[in-house]
Amino acid sequence: MELDVDSLADAIAQILRLKVTRSGEAYTYRIGDFHSISTATSELAAVAASVEAHRPLDGTAVASDKSFEVLVQFSRPSGNLRRLLGEGLVLADDQQGVRYEVGPPSVGYLLRVRDVLKERGVPADRIVFGPFDPKRLVEERQERDWTVFDLLREATSLLTLRITSERPRAAASWTSPAQAVLFHLAYNLDVALVPARSFDDVVRPSVISRVRRARAGDVDVPRRAYVGDLVHHYQLGVSADSPVLEFLSYYHVAEHFFESAYQDDLINQVQQSLTAPAFSYRRKKDLRELIRKVGRAARVEGDEIVVNEQVALRLVLQRHVDLAVLVQDLTTYDRGLVEHYATRTVRFAEGDKVDLRGRDSALVLSALSRRILKTRNALVHGREGIKGRFTPFADDEHLAPEVPLARFVAEQIIVSTSTPGAG
Repeated sequence: MELDVDSLADAIAQILRLKVTRSGEAYTYRIGDFHSISTATSELAAVAASVEAHRPLDGTAVASDKSFEVLVQFSRPSGNLRRLLGEGLVLADDQQGVRYEVGPPSVGYLLRVRDVLKERGVPADRIVFGPFDPKRLVEERQERDWTVFDLLREATSLLTLRITSERPRAAASWTSPAQAVLFHLAYNLDVALVPARSFDDVVRPSVISRVRRARAGDVDVPRRAYVGDLVHHYQLGVSADSPVLEFLSYYHVAEHFFESAYQDDLINQVQQSLTAPAFSYRRKKDLRELIRKVGRAARVEGDEIVVNEQVALRLVLQRHVDLAVLVQDLTTYDRGLVEHYATRTVRFAEGDKVDLRGRDSALVLSALSRRILKTRNALVHGREGIKGRFTPFADDEHLAPEVPLARFVAEQIIVSTSTPGAG
């Protein structure tokens, strides 16, 4: 990120909605008619140099040789978390020369988030910084000696983990202390902070509004009745902070119909065989062939037929998913997703490539069912050494594109299985 002092000063002014002027070796930010904050050029130059020194790592992390910063999110509120958000947290290891901080992002990191979202066409100032009145803040806390950097940190609700080291470190070496301190906080304070898998986590509510109605006033009354269990799974997915929980919640919507879809298909196959003009119940050969067909399709344990999940998922997709609508929803959400599925497997699950625009819908749905099921299996089978295993956080960015796919499939199933009338 190329950033000179003038550009940095202007960027801060735009974020805080203030006027800035330069006089000699200082920049002055006007706050209303009676307040101003001066910032030395040398201070801004130090921030600009820090931004230049940091390089992006996986997900939302950035690092230089002596510092690391990553966006973190929390899965549930708690008293300890509220205190942490209000006061911040600093842990210092004097022996190792390492310092850990959880709190508002550094100025350089805030500017990086802002620029990343701006590149994606998202109104970053509104999402990252929200409604903010620096004049009111300064007047209410006149006893504080404010800096423009203080105002920036007050302006955001984002939270980061920052680690600094007295000794230079390789980029790959930051992962271990980051994981250690997050576990330490979870263990001791019951605070579940997790690294954001991508900057899309910041903008997801804004992105999904492209596909759905953006304003509450535009939403009509419900006119259909939906299956209650499916609604519960869907709500859990929408509210989940964990991509694993989100994906599995949407998968459970399809899984709800596995048994009925599988048994209906088996019954249909038997009926077709029994009513075929070439079939005769008097010929043992025909009966043996029918028994073999049923045996291949169904394995019985106790009084229940064991469902082949791969076949069942394909049958559910065939019955309830319109590929054209799915492509449209995915393209509206992210123009690159459909191409992503066609050209890339699911890295941690070896999930199949699937060309959702393919001409043969049967082949497309078959490949789609394999991709979704292999992803699901990798998420739930965590035993070390097995093929297709998901590693939390490390594989989050590879799971991220699969979540909207599962969500839009689940939405079609919920709507397809609904009935007219909401009450």
